[in-house]
Amino acid sequence: MKESAKFQKGQRVGIYNSQGSRQIYEVDEVAWSGSTWMYTFLECDTKNPVFITFSNNGYSRYRQAERWLFLI
Repeated sequence: MKESAKFQKGQRVGIYNSQGSRQIYEVDEVAWSGSTWMYTFLECDTKNPVFITFSNNGYSRYRQAERWLFLI
């Protein structure tokens, strides 16, 4: 049985980016991937969708796994 998601739509969370700094975004969508909860985000002020960029060759994607998020 899967645990419920730690974060909900509209909640503000922090995400570590590729430079090691923390960015704060608003959770847009929450989806179960089969092994973990995945989240998409909006910029807090503009409500624009956010691409999450990682250090491995500048790889980016819309979603981020729950383990990389923290409550603010």
